[in-house]
Amino acid sequence: MAPAKEKEEEKTVKAIKSMAEYIENEIAKAIGNELPCQLGSVLRIASQYFSNWGIKIDERELKGLERYSIEAYKNEWENVDADVYTAIHEAVIDSNLGDGNHQLNTEIAKFASEIIADKICRMEKIVMADIGAGTGDTSGSILAEIKTRLGVEALKKIEIYFVEPADESNIQIKNLMKKTYPEVNYQRVMATDYANLQMLKKNTFDLVVSNAVFHHHS
Repeated sequence: MAPAKEKEEEKTVKAIKSMAEYIENEIAKAIGNELPCQLGSVLRIASQYFSNWGIKIDERELKGLERYSIEAYKNEWENVDADVYTAIHEAVIDSNLGDGNHQLNTEIAKFASEIIADKICRMEKIVMADIGAGTGDTSGSILAEIKTRLGVEALKKIEIYFVEPADESNIQIKNLMKKTYPEVNYQRVMATDYANLQMLKKNTFDLVVSNAVFHHHS
């Protein structure tokens, strides 16, 4: 890449990083210096929205920004702890949505267990992926429903891939599976970027769960 082009790319990246800092500072002014949970990076916002801030980038510059967006994503999850999940739970309640995540997981569990019940009698094993697994609550709800409907023996035929980048979440997933569902084989994929998701080959899974969760105040 020509020196002039490199300087232009650096200028664009600097502008976006500066905008990210500006947004975070403005929020901090409004609600105090101690934010209740970690903010997502503006670098992860879809590129078509950059023009709203007067930032224009071409395809070549966009590729150059990719490494920065991946870095921002990883940094966002590096220091996630239990307080983040507490803040999410409180935000749902404050928004008058009740225990929204639990309700979602309950409905997903009913639906998923019907699919598994239909397949499990004629298959040696059921392979499931939980993408964006968090602390494993969605899969935990599904396994609880399977155990109730089909018994412990059915759990032995289930294998789960937990796709989740946060270290704290993976610790909680490990504890959940070890203490509550020791019969179930599972693997943890501790990243959700494209390179790591490529390891999950086509036709590997019988069921993929990617349950939406409530994150923010309405």
